[in-house]
Amino acid sequence: MELSEAVRQLNEENKRNNAKISGKEYKVFDKTDYWSDKAMEYFLSDIPSAEEPSEEKMRQVYRAASVHMGFFMAWIIKHGFEADYPDEKRKAAQAVKAEKMSSAEFVIDFCGEAVTSEEFSDEIYTFVECYYKDEEGGYVKQYIRWVINELCDLPCEFTDSWEDYHDFEHIIDNAYNEYLKTV
Repeated sequence: MELSEAVRQLNEENKRNNAKISGKEYKVFDKTDYWSDKAMEYFLSDIPSAEEPSEEKMRQVYRAASVHMGFFMAWIIKHGFEADYPDEKRKAAQAVKAEKMSSAEFVIDFCGEAVTSEEFSDEIYTFVECYYKDEEGGYVKQYIRWVINELCDLPCEFTDSWEDYHDFEHIIDNAYNEYLKTV
């Protein structure tokens, strides 16, 4: 299904359901747990199997498993599309926007290690639903291609940096601009 058709169908579905984030069913788009096994293989390979990994090492694993979600949330926050967060989370989002906090750390510490429907404003929700869930050419596929082709690395085998985010953000910008043409 083309993105424009998916967008049209979701917009119609949202209208039928009088779609407001607060009235929507809670949805999980992605979780650190979905990616942590791959990150563990890489970051814990030097630890004997009988030995328990340190808390710091496990934090590194979860951070690597959350990079792609962090980049997405950084884009959301930097464009003002985040939900109305409580005070502490709003301050953390401001730190992400100012690039004083890692976006992966934000996902881990303030989003429950997941990207869910609660993270986005109504304005961006349909785009997120279409783009993030598109298994053929959506966000995760584009992110993986970028990591392999541009960073010459593998997903879950590096930790995030703002330099990497800035190299990647145009991909989300392009997807959003294409989405805007369909609405």
